[in-house]
Amino acid sequence: MLEKLMHAISEWLACERDCPCGTAHCVTTKTVRLDDCRGTALIETLRELGLAGQPLVVSDINTHEIAAEITGTLRGTSIGIEEHVFESAALVADESSVDALSRAIGTVNPRCLIGVGSGTINDICKTAATQREIPYISYPTAASMNGYTSTVASLKRDGLKVTDPVVAPVAVVVDLDVIRRSPRDMTAAGAADLLSKFVCNADWILARLIEGGYYCDASARLATLAADAVIDDLDGIAARTEHGVATLTAALLLSGIAMAAAGSSSPASGGEHLVSHYWDMCGPEGHRLHGAQVGLGTLLCAQLYETLSAVNPAGIEPKVPCSDTSDAELADHFGSAAPAVIAQARQKRRTVQDARRRVAFIKDHWTDIWFAVSPVLKSADQVRSLLTRAGAPTTLSALKLDHSAATDALRWARHIRARYTVLDFAADIGRFGEEDRQQVVDQSGIK
Repeated sequence: MLEKLMHAISEWLACERDCPCGTAHCVTTKTVRLDDCRGTALIETLRELGLAGQPLVVSDINTHEIAAEITGTLRGTSIGIEEHVFESAALVADESSVDALSRAIGTVNPRCLIGVGSGTINDICKTAATQREIPYISYPTAASMNGYTSTVASLKRDGLKVTDPVVAPVAVVVDLDVIRRSPRDMTAAGAADLLSKFVCNADWILARLIEGGYYCDASARLATLAADAVIDDLDGIAARTEHGVATLTAALLLSGIAMAAAGSSSPASGGEHLVSHYWDMCGPEGHRLHGAQVGLGTLLCAQLYETLSAVNPAGIEPKVPCSDTSDAELADHFGSAAPAVIAQARQKRRTVQDARRRVAFIKDHWTDIWFAVSPVLKSADQVRSLLTRAGAPTTLSALKLDHSAATDALRWARHIRARYTVLDFAADIGRFGEEDRQQVVDQSGIK
């Protein structure tokens, strides 16, 4: 499967192609290298891309040791170098971090940016590089998430976890020895992030059927290949064998390319990611890995799909959704983040007539809807088994979350993004009351 992954990656690098979906797919990343050559591969990449003059290497206190190894190698060549180190012990990808890096870029005026780190560093660097219109090269330090090659960045803005469009890195250079030395829970988080495919792809199909939204089979197939490759080598990934780590890393990069090709995070992000974003915004204080949260979100949403599939459509009444939350309720719950949340929530609201029409459509096309989404879904038990094999958390307590954190996420997470998911589907058909949410959490087994 590793060869298939690398072949698929190479086929999509620096490409622009028309697609039956009606969209011209454009992937701007030119180079992906998986190597064990420390800084050597990076030097070669800089020269091949004509970016050998004075890069700015960005790291934080967690990745600075690795960045120092890289800069030491670069200083041994004719390539000049500057450094920017975020000193915070709990760095957050937010506007202040992006502004700090943007100021550093303006001061140094580098030829390109090299981000040494995982999710947070990558999101900050992609955003600042996009703002400053300079090339960005990603140097991952963990196989913990799938955003390295994507054209979106997750940032916290005004208390809301947002996904901004950005320019993808021109190159990704991976030292597999660095990845193997990363914390074990980060590797498990990366696998869990990819296992969300079984929910997010169903959500994407659901949005197409009910909302008439954009969907692309080609991008979905890339995300599917990435998830299948991880499942095929899950034991090796858990054991962090050389092949297993390479497979996971390549799968994460391909998943990011799927998002870049689609021009959207939909191939790899659905209701399960909204659950994770909600915990980032409203969950208890403490460091929790994105992928680990996504794994629990996938369990919740997989169980929600199972529960809804057992509903008798004859009992669905075409009426206004039972959880049409008001601005006042959102303001009370989200506090300072409420204005940003309300702006998203309003985009999904419908008139009474439109709401009734949509629920009537769901009822009339119930069999067709489940015929379309069922083939891509896995049961909550199957998801739990895969997460367990990957070494990823399967309980709320493992992430210092409690039962109310899960029921609250089911209740509120759908409002933070103007994207149709299974959370909205449940609300539309009147299966989203407090008792329904309690049942889903209990049956999911994550408590």
